[in-house]
Amino acid sequence: AKDAVTYDSLPGKIRVSMEAKSRPSEAFGAKKIRGVVHGDFEAAGALGRDWAWFSRDKTGNPEPTAEARTGKGAVRVLRHGTGDWALEPAPSNRIDTAGGELWGASAWVKATLCDSISLQLVGYSNGKALSWDFGKGVKSLSGACGWSELKSYGRVPPCIDKLGVRLVGMGNAELLIDDIQAALTAEIPAVTGLVNGDFEAGTKPELSGWIWGSASNRGGAALVPTDGRPGKYC
Repeated sequence: AKDAVTYDSLPGKIRVSMEAKSRPSEAFGAKKIRGVVHGDFEAAGALGRDWAWFSRDKTGNPEPTAEARTGKGAVRVLRHGTGDWALEPAPSNRIDTAGGELWGASAWVKATLCDSISLQLVGYSNGKALSWDFGKGVKSLSGACGWSELKSYGRVPPCIDKLGVRLVGMGNAELLIDDIQAALTAEIPAVTGLVNGDFEAGTKPELSGWIWGSASNRGGAALVPTDGRPGKYC
């Protein structure tokens, strides 16, 4: 249901009234949100209308399922292939935002097979993606698991006018996705510890939670965590 709500856009800022796009976010204890549309997948046709599928090698078969974490709807992803894939919001399901706002997002995943999956905060400007992920948190997993929550938090970079919450994976996946949510937040919680610092999770070449990238200020290359990487947006 779309209900009129109010929220504090940022600490010390004026209270404004918006129209809620989704139910209150249990992940952030918030009743005052604007966020994703049909992230609970309860509405008929949400998959395909509000959410889109991408697969690098054109494999994969996301479909609605009643095997939900809450309610009666979720998405099942069956994919055996190589390269990346994503469940991402349709353009109409991107959230109005502005540089400097603090956002949190969450999603629940249950897997029997998962090479890797990550929750991402994508920043858009005039319809073009400028930041593929500006969030940080406990937002990635791999392997089989029961219902597990992914969380990501971030401050919207300058020049961004739309936010997209998407789930990105690599390789094979047999999993369920439910309750994708987003909300404005007053602060970004501290992320304690490194994710997969013992390198037990994930398989080569993913190294879940880590990437191999250039160290441009010194030359050469480095193994760095995927969360909280700096970037230039505009």
